[in-house]
Amino acid sequence: MSGGDFYAAPKIVAVRKEHKCAYCGQTIPAGTRGVLMESGLWMCLFWKRYACPRCQPYVSEFWGWQGLESEDIELDFDEFMREHHRDVWVTGDDD
Repeated sequence: MSGGDFYAAPKIVAVRKEHKCAYCGQTIPAGTRGVLMESGLWMCLFWKRYACPRCQPYVSEFWGWQGLESEDIELDFDEFMREHHRDVWVTGDDD
């Protein structure tokens, strides 16, 4: 990170409007509680992303496994979940 970049502390929120989960790509409906909101400043651009309640418990572990960088969060998160939490991630028709 450069001198002006930062990563704000993640917050668990209830979303007021619909969002897309950055980790699984599913829609997070307005009013959903238990949503992880991450935000910061990177290369002079503010960013914000959301993790649905299904993905939220695994986000911190994912970033440790991923080395804090990802070019495709959804793809990398799916790989992580299939490798480390297959029992909660993969359904019978999803394999």
